Amino acid sequence: MEKEKQTTVEVDKEQLEKMIKAIEDLTVRIEELNKTIKHKDAIIEKLQRMLFGKKSEKARHAEMMANMPTLFDLEYPEESPSSARALQNIQYSRKKRCWNKDDLGDVERTKIVIEAAEEEKKCPWCGKEMEKIGEEKVRTRVIIEEPKIRIEEIYTETYVCPSCRQDGEDVLFKTEAPLPVIPHSFASAEAIAHVASERFVKSVPYNRQEKEWKWLGLSISRRTMSNWIMAVSELYLEPVVLKMREHLLKEELCHCDETPIQVLREEGRKNTSKSWMWVYSSAAVSRKPIRIFQYAPGRGSRYPKAFLEGFEGFLVTDGYGGYSQIENTKRALCWAHVRRKFFEALPSSGKNIQKTEAYRALERIGQIFHVETELQKLEPARRAKERDRLERPLAESLFAWAEEIIERGTISSINVKGAFKYMLARKEELSSYLDNGSLPMTNSLAERTIRNFAVGRNNWLFSGSPRGAKACGVLYSIVESAKANGLIPYKYILHLLKELSRHAGKLTSEILEECMPWNPNLISICQ
Repeated sequence: MEKEKQTTVEVDKEQLEKMIKAIEDLTVRIEELNKTIKHKDAIIEKLQRMLFGKKSEKARHAEMMANMPTLFDLEYPEESPSSARALQNIQYSRKKRCWNKDDLGDVERTKIVIEAAEEEKKCPWCGKEMEKIGEEKVRTRVIIEEPKIRIEEIYTETYVCPSCRQDGEDVLFKTEAPLPVIPHSFASAEAIAHVASERFVKSVPYNRQEKEWKWLGLSISRRTMSNWIMAVSELYLEPVVLKMREHLLKEELCHCDETPIQVLREEGRKNTSKSWMWVYSSAAVSRKPIRIFQYAPGRGSRYPKAFLEGFEGFLVTDGYGGYSQIENTKRALCWAHVRRKFFEALPSSGKNIQKTEAYRALERIGQIFHVETELQKLEPARRAKERDRLERPLAESLFAWAEEIIERGTISSINVKGAFKYMLARKEELSSYLDNGSLPMTNSLAERTIRNFAVGRNNWLFSGSPRGAKACGVLYSIVESAKANGLIPYKYILHLLKELSRHAGKLTSEILEECMPWNPNLISICQ
């Protein structure tokens, strides 16, 4: 009897151990599932905010900064009376936007006079002719005329000397016709510039332009338009972009960014593969505003390394690690990306939002942006000094507070934790701008440059071939560089086509230098 009890007890112990082990395994599994659920909840919350919440971080940022003290209400260490007096000259004001109906710019004006009929010029009482004593302006109206197509048939003339012909000698002279922009093509510089402007400035894809041309009376296929753009890109515009690259490599800093593009018929790749359009820009204050787009089949660091070979300045970028492998350069990272991380981590519900770590982080970052805005009017040397005095304490305090938050381990939101880790992992590069007054705090310039491309990509969806994608990068380089220099893109493209086609096959460095968009001689031509 005792043996049976002992055996039963031993069996019960084994079962109990198995049950405990099973419970422990289930507990671990439950914890893993809870983490997965939290992660997916965070993703769902982020997507819901993207769909239904405020689209711009500036909106929430404006609310947050509404009661922010001014630069002179903040207390900073070692503030001397002289520097305080000097900073009082910094003022920030927003101009009121108003529209004057008579302020219609420098558009050509035509005077229209409503004349009286002959019978109306006679006096209704005596019947004699009345004299005009004045006129009155009644209103102004804007007229826009529909574009039209016309065909030019080009002929040359041939001359002969009749006197020499009588002597048995034929002396002939034939006028020389200008060379076509594209060999063996009926395309004019005006037609190509129009197609390019519609596609790369207004984001009108070729298929819609094809319909417009047909309505205007001429059937030109989208393939023909694409071939025009690729041809002039390779013949004339790509050398201009390469010349701009030479100038960019000599700049003190370069903004860099990249965005996806779908390209068909890439060798060895599926049509669904993701390719990239890289963007490189000179500083906003540069005397040579340059914006260059370059297509590449991948996102590896070898592409910016090849493009930036010889560049030895600062790279202003987001947190993508591929830029860190570029030799002989220093990095300055974008604070707007840090702010965006915390903005995306805010809870979708507005209850107790001020108590969240993400909101408090945005408040601290907002203070830095607030000070930076008021320092923008200073010269670089002075700005660097004031950044060190006013912004560095705020940045160091933010980093110290973030490290303390992470060490506590009390953050429940995966998005918030990711935002803190993103910022702390890039502390040194985020602080680079504090030492150099010429460096911007953000990479917003590159993002603004790439915006027109992103709008166009939503319309035309993909490039039909690598050759087309390369031409796409060249044309966006020309267009965005023209805009950055205050030129009208259509007029700049037209000027390049007319000027460079006269030197086809002989584009020397001197000729290309004259075609740079910052050339003051182009202002009267392309504005």
